[in-house]
Amino acid sequence: MLRKTTALALAAILGTAGPLAAAEHTVMMMGDGFFPDALYIEDGDTVRFVNATDTVQQAVAADASWSTGDVAVDGAFVMTVETGMHQVFLANGVAAITGTVFFGEAPLD
Repeated sequence: MLRKTTALALAAILGTAGPLAAAEHTVMMMGDGFFPDALYIEDGDTVRFVNATDTVQQAVAADASWSTGDVAVDGAFVMTVETGMHQVFLANGVAAITGTVFFGEAPLD
């Protein structure tokens, strides 16, 4: 009988082990944009939207399927991302100010 640690090591080698932990990504809401404006994430990661302005801010999916709601000055909103969610988000509903969530690893420069 395999010990638990040996079974986990074998699962990792065979690629059947799940992720160790979800990652948290931070997006600064700048009023005139997001920083960064492109995120490369995995299903189950979280995104922390931080309001770095002196007015209430929102990030809203371009199709309105999700929203941070009003984020107070110096406040934050954390959401878990899931495969299939709308990936483009807008600042306060303004189509000219966008950010995008991409699933997978960032491309190499």
